[in-house]
Amino acid sequence: MLSMLGIALALVTDQVSKYLVERNMTYFQRIDLVGQLFGLRYVRNTGVAFGLFGGQEPYVLAAIAVTIVMGIVVLSVIFASKLSRFETFLIGLIVGGAVGNNLIDRLRLGHVVDFFELQGFPAIFNVADCCIVVGAILLVITAYRREKRASRNYRY
Repeated sequence: MLSMLGIALALVTDQVSKYLVERNMTYFQRIDLVGQLFGLRYVRNTGVAFGLFGGQEPYVLAAIAVTIVMGIVVLSVIFASKLSRFETFLIGLIVGGAVGNNLIDRLRLGHVVDFFELQGFPAIFNVADCCIVVGAILLVITAYRREKRASRNYRY
């Protein structure tokens, strides 16, 4: 089943970091962390990834997120016997990130709080985004490696 540790890690770190940004920064304020390369900038994103579909009703975007999360949960249950603990942890990170970003923020605030700014990157992002992206990349790599091992052990 899903890793509660992954979900909790994503949710807690995401919500705490957003709380700290909201309490300690003014809207659109920038704090340099690594010169101009990387810093914090407090923005509100009413869209989805990279600000796409901005201005949509938050409930519509939240409903889409619920549907996606439910799909992930159902697939996780179906394939539970084939997943390692690490894979279920990664799926938990993805689900926790999606819930933190797309449900809690949208329903509570009507927007998502973003604050990581990387020079040259097309969008400002947050901890939940990182959990989703890192979890997905590691899940693909893990699945690829498992399939590669399985194909080496397969005798024709």
